[in-house]
Amino acid sequence: MKRMILILILMLSITGCADQGGRKNLDSETLAKPLLNFFQGDITKITRIDIRNGATGEVKSFKNKETLQKWLGKFRDIEVKSDPNQEPKTGYAYAVELYEGNQIKFSFTNSQIDKLYLLPSEELIKHMKSLYES
Repeated sequence: MKRMILILILMLSITGCADQGGRKNLDSETLAKPLLNFFQGDITKITRIDIRNGATGEVKSFKNKETLQKWLGKFRDIEVKSDPNQEPKTGYAYAVELYEGNQIKFSFTNSQIDKLYLLPSEELIKHMKSLYES
């Protein structure tokens, strides 16, 4: 009987440890991260930015080096948080594509980077809108 209780306690403690290790810490996942952390490459080599208005579908392209540097300079400071609810979503206010020559180097919307859904960010939308309306 003692042996059975000991085995049961051992199994419960092993199961409990495995369960804790398998859980995701949502607090650490939703910590703010600089948007630039998601970009793979040299941001100074960006030669064009296309931005699409999600409401109208209209696309505007920006190639002026000064405009690009100014916008990308602010881009470095913007932080985003992943949405704990990663179920598929649709719609966006703005979508941005960063180009080096004719090759897309990075694309994102105000609500998604690759397959990572983001929490709403007023700062990001404001920054995207400022470019679109310039």
